[in-house]
Amino acid sequence: MEHYSFSFTGYQNFDAVAEKLDAIYQKAFGFDNYDYRIAVTEAVCNAARYSLQGLTEAEIRLTLQISPVSISTTVYARTTPFDVHSYRKKLQKLLEDPDTAAKDWGDHLGSIDASRGIWYMLTGCDSVYFDYRGQSVTLFAYLEPKKEDKADKKDEEREPRATRIDLLLPRFYIKEHGVIL
Repeated sequence: MEHYSFSFTGYQNFDAVAEKLDAIYQKAFGFDNYDYRIAVTEAVCNAARYSLQGLTEAEIRLTLQISPVSISTTVYARTTPFDVHSYRKKLQKLLEDPDTAAKDWGDHLGSIDASRGIWYMLTGCDSVYFDYRGQSVTLFAYLEPKKEDKADKKDEEREPRATRIDLLLPRFYIKEHGVIL
């Protein structure tokens, strides 16, 4: 298993780390997994935006673990407390209406910017684990088998990520005291 760790202060300093991450992700996935990169960027953006120190002074830490079959990136920052349980319950209510559940998340939100980051995270990952206080998020994805075969495919030939609400919400998990809920 490979492990990486990065720390930086302020969202404005993420670009230098992002370049290093891009190379690591390219090697792990065997292709440019744009959806996963966007998920990580959104997690970092949220960490900085809701940091107790503010956007430009946020102390952000990223840890990566890569196994032969999966990758996970955890983004941590001291942020304003966030009731993740209540937020997930609110999102789960979207599944009660079959018409809403079958919608693409972008069609549901329309032009509203609120919560877009979480939907991008869910779209780019196989599972997303939120700390119950909102202090960290872990973005998990399986590495596709036969990476070398996938590397030759153009982006438009790869199977697109799910974007329907009923396919994404089951990917939303909460970590609380070492337990996944």
